[in-house]
Amino acid sequence: MLTSSFNIFYSGFMIVFDPRIISDFPHYLLFARPLFFTLTNEFFLRLIICMCFAITYIHGTLPPLQFFFRYRLLSCGHTEYTEFYKLFAAGFIFWISFCLSYLADFVDTEILTNATFYNVPGCDLTNHPAMSALYKSSLTSRIHEFIISAILLCSFLLVLYLSYKTLKRLKTGSFASRKLNYDLNLVLFLQAMMPFSMIILPVLLLVSGLAKKDFLPYVAVSTTAGSIAMPALDASIILFVLPAFRKRLQKFIGVLKSARVQRISQPSASEYTTANSKRDK
Repeated sequence: MLTSSFNIFYSGFMIVFDPRIISDFPHYLLFARPLFFTLTNEFFLRLIICMCFAITYIHGTLPPLQFFFRYRLLSCGHTEYTEFYKLFAAGFIFWISFCLSYLADFVDTEILTNATFYNVPGCDLTNHPAMSALYKSSLTSRIHEFIISAILLCSFLLVLYLSYKTLKRLKTGSFASRKLNYDLNLVLFLQAMMPFSMIILPVLLLVSGLAKKDFLPYVAVSTTAGSIAMPALDASIILFVLPAFRKRLQKFIGVLKSARVQRISQPSASEYTTANSKRDK
């Protein structure tokens, strides 16, 4: 439930606030993408960028937290949900604080702004889209990249490890409960793979230096398409994997098919009138 809700929140947040990023060594140039924010204050844009980073990283570290508590529930038979939400709140505060430290990596954009919007129709030194620049060669920026790469990679490895441990644990117990737990574990794993494959992995390749700057357009396409498609994919996973939802969906489709067959088999009003008139003659 938390993953599904956060997928919807993440998608809506990124659709509204996600900036456009252009790599221009040694800077990342970030532009306010939505029309509403094109003329906003630069400091406000920097805060929005930091929040976009924080929401993305929270999204990437949420799945191992869920897998840990699911494995603990299967092992011990009970768990305190207050602990789960406390850890989630602690992770939320950590990532917000960590990403606000990105403010130290932003540089003055006066020269870059003049060079970017020089001779652009409709733009001058006071009227142009909001732009910010992140200096990616500084020591703090490299420290940020190392910490992010390590945490996100450990997050994915932890998901794989806990999935394996959970599957081994599911071999005990009755067939009915084992089958349900397999389905729930598959749902959690697929939900965890969506943000990692569409968002976290491209970002991880970029910030770790494994991908060149030419890879940046693919990162932009992947993150944008992923943020839009994830709520629909998340709902599809729940509908088609969990037996209860799958049976309801099949029943609903069966009702629609039977109603369509009945509608096709029944004669229309004009056909019924014509048949009656012929019979009267």
